[in-house]
Amino acid sequence: MAEASTTFFGHPRGVYLVSSIAAWERFSYYAMRGLLTLFLTASLGSGGFQWSEASTLRFMGVFTMLFYMAPALGGWISDHIFGRRKAIIWGGWLLSIGHLFMAGPTLLPDIISSASDIAVSPLIEQAGVELGRFGIPSIASNVQAAWTAAEHSTFKAAYWSVTLSFYIALLFIILGGSLLITSATALIGDHYKQSDSTRRDAGYTIYYLLIGVGALLSNLIAGTLGEKIGWHWGFTVAGLGMVLGLATYQLLESKWLDLHSGFDEPSKAPKGEAFKAFLWSGSFAMILAIAVFLITFWLIYEQVFGLLHLTIFNTVDRSIGGFEVPATWFQSLPPLYGLIVGPVIIAYWHWSEKKGRFLTTTLKLSLGFAFISAALLCLSGAFLDPDQASAARVSPWWFIIGFFFLTIGELIIAPGGFALVSKLAPAQLGAIIFGGWFLTDALGGLAGGYIGARAVTGDPITIFWVLGTVALACAAALIGLSKFERRLATLGEAANAEEP
Repeated sequence: MAEASTTFFGHPRGVYLVSSIAAWERFSYYAMRGLLTLFLTASLGSGGFQWSEASTLRFMGVFTMLFYMAPALGGWISDHIFGRRKAIIWGGWLLSIGHLFMAGPTLLPDIISSASDIAVSPLIEQAGVELGRFGIPSIASNVQAAWTAAEHSTFKAAYWSVTLSFYIALLFIILGGSLLITSATALIGDHYKQSDSTRRDAGYTIYYLLIGVGALLSNLIAGTLGEKIGWHWGFTVAGLGMVLGLATYQLLESKWLDLHSGFDEPSKAPKGEAFKAFLWSGSFAMILAIAVFLITFWLIYEQVFGLLHLTIFNTVDRSIGGFEVPATWFQSLPPLYGLIVGPVIIAYWHWSEKKGRFLTTTLKLSLGFAFISAALLCLSGAFLDPDQASAARVSPWWFIIGFFFLTIGELIIAPGGFALVSKLAPAQLGAIIFGGWFLTDALGGLAGGYIGARAVTGDPITIFWVLGTVALACAAALIGLSKFERRLATLGEAANAEEP
C-alpha cells in the first residue's frame, strides 16, 4: 500500500487515528471486563449475580473465546462486504449499543418495580438464586409459599429480563468487536510497505501504546464508578467512551486516512487461489508455529482478569490511610507500565538495528517469554505469603512487581505477533488472516479461564510454577525458530525487490 502523505513523528497520521478508535474500544472492553468478573461474583444484595468464583472464571473464559473467535468472521465481512473503513464504523456502533446495554441487568429490577408497584430487589434477595442462568433455579418452598401470585409473576419477569438483556448486550459486544478489531489491526500494517519491517514494528508498538492508554483510563474511571458507586454507572461510562471514540473517528477519517490506497473498499479480486497458495507457503507455517506460542501467552495473561483479579479483590491489602484502593485500579497497572516502558522498548529496537544488532521477531518473542516467566515466579509469591493464613492481608507488592515483568513481556510479544502476521500475510487477505490470528486470544482465553477455575479450587502455586516453566520452554523454542524466520525474510526481500 502507498503510505499516507502526511506523517507525525515519522509515521502516517492514519496510524494514530486508527489506534485511537482501537484505544476507545479497549477502554470500553477492559472497563467491562474489569467490572464483569466482580459483578458476577457479587451478592444479590449488592446487585450482582452471585455466581461462584469457579463458574465465573469458566464463563469469562468462554466469553473471551467467543469474543476473539468472532473476528475470523468479522475479517471476512470486512474484506468482502464492508471494506475496512466501514467495518470499523459498523463495529463501533454495535459495541456502543452492547456496552450501554450492559447497564440493563442492574437497572431493570428498579424499572420493573416502578411499572408493577412491587419491589423486585427484595424478591431477588429472598429467592437467593443465581441470576443470569437459562432456567430459573429452584427457590426454597417456604419462600415461594410466602409470595403472592403477583410477586411470583413479577419475579419471573424480572429474572428473564435481566438474563436476556445480559446476553443480548454481550452478543452486541462480540459482533462489534469482530468487525472493529480485525479491521483496525489490519489498517495499521496497510500504512507501510511490505519491506518496511522496522517502521511497521514501531507502528504496531504505537498502536499497542495507545490502546494501553484506553486500558489505563478504563478502570480508573469506569472501574471506580462501577465498584464504588454502582455497577450500571461503570458499564454506562464504558459505552459512552465507545460513542465518543467513534464520533471522533468519523469526524477525522476522511482527512487522516489515505483513502486512495484502496483499503477503504472491499477487495474485488478473487481470493480463493491466493488463500490456497498461502496455506501451502512457509509463511503460513511460520504464522501457525508462532500462534501456538501466542496461545500460551494469552492463557497466562488471562489470569490478570480472572484469578489474579479475584485474589486482589478478596485477599490483598488495598488500604492507604483510610482509603481502600478499588481492585479495578490494579487492572490499570499493566497499561500504566506500558506507557512508561513502551517508548524505551521502541527506542531500544531502533538503537539495536543502528548498531547492527537486529533481532528477528522470534528472538524478540523469546525475550518476552523470559519476562513472562519472571512475572509468574513473582506472582506465585502472593499465594505463598505467610500473612495469607493470618488476619493480615496479602501484600500488594507481589502484584505491583509481577505485573511490571508481565507488561514488559506483553509489550514484546503481542506487537511482535501483529507485526509478523502483517509482514507474512498477503495484502489482499489482511483482515481475514488477522481475524484468524485472534483465534490465539480465543483459545488462550478459554484455556486461561478453565485454568483459573482449577486454581481457585486447587493449588494455585503449582499452577503458576508450571506455567512459568512452560514460558521458559517457549523462550528456548523460539530461539530455534529464528533461523526459519531469517530464511523467510530473505525470500521476502527477493520477492519485494521490485516494489515501488
